Amino acid sequence: LFGPYALIRIHDIFESEFWRLKTAGVMLFRYGVFSWLPNAFCGMPSYAFHFPAYYPLLFPSAVFPPWVIYQLIAIGLMAVAGFGMYWFSKDFLGIRPWLSFVGGIVFALCSQVQAGALSHVTIFNYVFPAFFMCVIEGLFSRADLKKRMLSFGCVLVTLSIAYPVLTLPMFFVLQLLAICLLDFRDRGGRAAMAIRTTLVWAGYIMICAPVLYGLYTVAPFIQRTYTKPVELWV
Repeated sequence: LFGPYALIRIHDIFESEFWRLKTAGVMLFRYGVFSWLPNAFCGMPSYAFHFPAYYPLLFPSAVFPPWVIYQLIAIGLMAVAGFGMYWFSKDFLGIRPWLSFVGGIVFALCSQVQAGALSHVTIFNYVFPAFFMCVIEGLFSRADLKKRMLSFGCVLVTLSIAYPVLTLPMFFVLQLLAICLLDFRDRGGRAAMAIRTTLVWAGYIMICAPVLYGLYTVAPFIQRTYTKPVELWV
């Protein structure tokens, strides 16, 4: 908040992101699911962005002030980051509980110090350990039905809020690498866990298909690459 780029960070949070959530949320309440957003770039398809017109954060954004939503997201993600790393270290890697607890605290604090201050944009920077454990320990384990349903709900909420373009290129690969390379207590074989993980991420791609297709079709009209150098005169 008080660094040399404080004003830039605040602008990026509340002017480049939350204004869109606010506007789209109000439109969703007034007109239902819409296909055209008139307030961005002189108008553009609503699905040609990082989230569709039914994005979950649109509902609270239409009611509550942006700073309230931002604070709740930042605090909530920090708590999930700490708990997820503790869970991952203790139950997956088999590290001692007290050391896993310390690791969770360190990871939670480090999650607040990163280049991007848009917490809801890069939520997998926070929730990846917890998401990983929900998939491995919750969805595909022999746990009771309550634990599996809770894990399914956490995975569904996480994927419904995450930005697919920023999530898919890195965290799917990172999860597979963690399964294939890390030394952990065997839970039915690495191959089985890798296949199940791939199925989860394949389902995420199918859910996000409208957004991915919308970006693919619209991006050529709003993003241009200039081959010739441009001279800048000061």
